[in-house]
Amino acid sequence: MRKNFLITWVLIFTLLVQGIVPVFAGQDSPVASSYDTYQHAYSEYVKAVQSQASLDEINGKLDIYLEAQRAYKETTGLNVSAEQVAPQAPVEQSAAAASAEVSTAASDEGSPVAEARVAEEKWHLWRDFQAKIVGYAQRLLGATGNPGEMPLWERVAWTIGKSLLPTMGVIIATALLAPLTPVGMVIGGIVTGAALGGLMTYAFEKRMNAKYRTVKKEDAKIWRDVSVQAVIEAVMAPFNLATGGMFGMVGPTVGRAIGKVALTQAGITFVGRALSSQVGGAVKNLWSVHYFKYPEKIEANEARIDEILNAHLSSETPFSDETVAELDRLRAEIEMMRSEHYTREDAVKDLKRAGVSAVISGFAGSIVSDRAYNSTFGRWADRASVRLFSTMPVNFASGMAGASLEKSFVSGDIKDLRNEQKAYAAGTPVFEYYEKMIAEKEQKRASIDATKAGFDTMIDGFAVHAARLTVDAIKYNVYDGPKARKAAVENLYREQDPNWKKAAALQQKYEDLKKSTPNPLRYRNPATYAKALAGHVKQLDKARSEWLQQSASAQQAEALPQNVNLKKDLSVQYERDVKLNQMLELGRLRGGDAHLAAMKKVLQSKNPELADASDERMTELAALAIKKTYEDKFVSSSAKAENIEKVLEMRRQHKAGKLALSPEEAKLLAGRADVISPSQYKAALVEKYVYDLKTQNVRWDEVERQMPAIMARAEKQMLTQYNNNWAGVLTAEAYANGLARYKYNPEGYVNFGDEMKKIVADIPRMIKNNLLGEYTREVNDAITSNIIPQNPSNDLERYLSTFGKTAINEATGDVIDTVYNASSQQLRSSFFP
Repeated sequence: MRKNFLITWVLIFTLLVQGIVPVFAGQDSPVASSYDTYQHAYSEYVKAVQSQASLDEINGKLDIYLEAQRAYKETTGLNVSAEQVAPQAPVEQSAAAASAEVSTAASDEGSPVAEARVAEEKWHLWRDFQAKIVGYAQRLLGATGNPGEMPLWERVAWTIGKSLLPTMGVIIATALLAPLTPVGMVIGGIVTGAALGGLMTYAFEKRMNAKYRTVKKEDAKIWRDVSVQAVIEAVMAPFNLATGGMFGMVGPTVGRAIGKVALTQAGITFVGRALSSQVGGAVKNLWSVHYFKYPEKIEANEARIDEILNAHLSSETPFSDETVAELDRLRAEIEMMRSEHYTREDAVKDLKRAGVSAVISGFAGSIVSDRAYNSTFGRWADRASVRLFSTMPVNFASGMAGASLEKSFVSGDIKDLRNEQKAYAAGTPVFEYYEKMIAEKEQKRASIDATKAGFDTMIDGFAVHAARLTVDAIKYNVYDGPKARKAAVENLYREQDPNWKKAAALQQKYEDLKKSTPNPLRYRNPATYAKALAGHVKQLDKARSEWLQQSASAQQAEALPQNVNLKKDLSVQYERDVKLNQMLELGRLRGGDAHLAAMKKVLQSKNPELADASDERMTELAALAIKKTYEDKFVSSSAKAENIEKVLEMRRQHKAGKLALSPEEAKLLAGRADVISPSQYKAALVEKYVYDLKTQNVRWDEVERQMPAIMARAEKQMLTQYNNNWAGVLTAEAYANGLARYKYNPEGYVNFGDEMKKIVADIPRMIKNNLLGEYTREVNDAITSNIIPQNPSNDLERYLSTFGKTAINEATGDVIDTVYNASSQQLRSSFFP
């Protein structure tokens, strides 16, 4: 992967440099210098006209432009004797003369003037191209002249580093701790990831302060933000591990149990958001109280405000502009400090936000998504309804509820100000000052339209999803689908063609030889090792040559008429199988007669002798085939549940002293039991009970009706495996998911080498994605700034603008990535067949 990545970029860079070398070679020529002066003068003249400068300034820049034009034409050998333009001619006449000059030159094909014009245009294109290359190089190296702009290479390096280094640190920590204690491994992985992520963020902020920020961010505030985020991640990680898979069983088999599942989702959403906000707020409060001393500073500002208000209350003199400015400054400082402090009122607000999110996103969102998924629209319900239409009411309610909640907070502030205002007589300067603050708050409250906020959230979400679905559909039908079909047909052909079968066998022989490279540690004599290595390399080269020769022969044989016809037949067969599988899946989703009808067509396609079978016979065979699929699923889910129960029972027996095991066997058993999560066991039980009913010919609507009882039964059986203790269940869930997250092997280790290889192998992809991402953003900005309205005047324009921007962003990203992948493959295949 790394080799291919480097080869691709070296080839692309080589081709690019070949094209731009002539441009750089001619920069110091007299023609180039004269042309630069000419273009600069023209640019200054255009700017003066566009900015509506004075007539004297415009005419002065026009003189400079005409003089530069005359000098350039003399340098290039043009005859300018016929071009007598008055220096003080009006701007309109000059423009007309220039237009006539262009028309005359353009019509005089084959003349020196026309040739010079063509040469000038080519030169202009080369300079534009050079400017783009130089501009990109300047951004890459940080030489744009903008002191606040980080170079592209450094931005990419920071993006990769902030992801890569914490991941590597976690792998090292977990690999060291896994043999000692799996529990310590999970805890160490969580703490290491949070700590290293925070340190990388701190290092990035310090770099921004040192090099790129004009207004520096305080060191203490950087540490505060880092510590808040690190603590939130460290606290939320166990919670997410414990609840992520345990209660997420929303799908087509939930049926009438969706109410209970949705309530559980709502509870998890509430606890998760509340815990995150309260933990983060607590850390923020520690910094606020013990380091920044915000409570004392707020109290001092409030005391000063009271002093000013009381002074004017006793004298009844109106506020001067300086006094109003000081009061506004004190109030602004208080608002700033309160925003970085965390009080009981802030905690209550966060709990309210968490509650709204739980009710709408957790409860209502789960129910709406489940009902849309299980609607009768089949594949469209899966692709469109869940991702598009089902989110609309949820998004509307979420936006409306969020805006209403924020509006209520502003109303609370107004109420507090009114209560403070009551202490002063109406008409006094202090009363009027409070009236001014209340008016500002009321204006803020009036600007919050809950209904419009809900509608905006719904429309924006719909536009984003609709644009993405549109781009996905177009990309699939234009590129991904045909490519996948072509690859599938090619695989089918190679599985049947004897030439390609032989090539595959030779490739496997080559791959096996690669794995048997002589190990120098097994040789005492260096000469013997060198001889063995040389013999191995010779065998490897021979095997590779045989494989490539056979592949070339098989490739040539594809052009034979019988092989061309075979490919056509396989293509027809593949398309038929795909349609039958889609039909079968749609029938399964709809159930009943639709499932039977789909299965009949599948059976007739696979068994041509059934083409003349009666409908009764086909119905019988289809019913048996469907039942067989249910029986197979029942057997597989039963085996999975039984295997889990067997491992857990063996662990209980060993702990009770009823099962004697060696230390190695006991360690392996403990590892196998630890990686089993209760949610896996519960899911296997639910699947087992569902397909047990289906093997008894119970209809799907009856299965859905029984789903609450099925899930309760599975939950009860799961609890018995963990001593009927929910704390034990959640602990086991978090532990198992933590082990899976950090790639723990039941034998008691983390494969450090393999995990590090995966990380290193992923670096080229990360670099490519960041560089292509930067280029894609520039392309998107250029497109959207020219064709998308920047200030929509109504809701329809805003919707179309959101749709257009999302579609452009998604489409250009897909196209650029596809072109890069295709061109890199073509380049590699051209130079390295």
